[in-house]
Amino acid sequence: MLYFSYLIKRLLFLIPLLLFITFLAFSLVRLTPGGPFDSERKPASPEIEKMLQEHYHLDEPIYKQYLLFLKGLLKCDLGASMKYRNHTVTDIIKQGLPISMVLGILSYGLALLIGIPLGFIAAIKKNTIIDHTCNLLALGAICVPGFILAPLLILVFAIYFPIFPVALWGTPSHIVLPVIALGIYFAGRVARLTREGMITALQSDFIITGRAKGLSDLAIYTRLALPIGILPVLSYSGPLLADLLTGSFVVENIFQIPGLGVFMVNSALNRDYTMVVGLALVYSILLLLLNLLVDIVYSYLDPRIKLQ
Repeated sequence: MLYFSYLIKRLLFLIPLLLFITFLAFSLVRLTPGGPFDSERKPASPEIEKMLQEHYHLDEPIYKQYLLFLKGLLKCDLGASMKYRNHTVTDIIKQGLPISMVLGILSYGLALLIGIPLGFIAAIKKNTIIDHTCNLLALGAICVPGFILAPLLILVFAIYFPIFPVALWGTPSHIVLPVIALGIYFAGRVARLTREGMITALQSDFIITGRAKGLSDLAIYTRLALPIGILPVLSYSGPLLADLLTGSFVVENIFQIPGLGVFMVNSALNRDYTMVVGLALVYSILLLLLNLLVDIVYSYLDPRIKLQ
């Protein structure tokens, strides 16, 4: 019952927050220089431009445009894209979001699969050569972000040794290189967070109590310290998953993956107002919902945290 009431309160709080975010994105994107129908090669004729402005209601005041946007939003309609003609923003998000979600979830899984054991081993072997080696590996992963690792992976595993495809999306082999490019960087951060969380947990009073009861080192490390030690990773998972699920736009562009990252870049470059606002709304919803989920799981793992 406590979790349900807390969930309802947080969800009700999201409504005005999302309205503020959409209004902010809606206003700022229209204040940027240029417009969605400006062409660097050859400007459209005044008649055509006027028709486009009327079609997308850009000739009306901003507050009227925003009210029309909210009216469409009530119907789950984010409007038509100004760059991809004959396509709505909702259709494009439906097309790109599942791809970005697959890429994001697999990259997140890889980061946890590598980072948590690495941080766990470093913590229980604190100030030893094993600890220093694990820290060095984690730091090396953090220092090589995805946009640097991705071209190196392509060079080695797609050109020198043609094991995996260079780009695009469609088969399991297309997934391997982008997942590694995204997951390795975050694995380093997860490892550092796990190590610090485990070290803090091992200094807690309940660890001393566990040792006094005769628990083995393995039980203390896995049953007592680890659930508390991974709490920093859990806190970091909210924004991390939102970022990964909406697509790491640099990596997606390098591998030419048709996820949301490509549309995010193109909408910003082409001043596609409706697409920018739609993607901002999707990212905000994912970020807020994932943070809410993290808070609930956090309180479940650590009874000392109470939902307020």
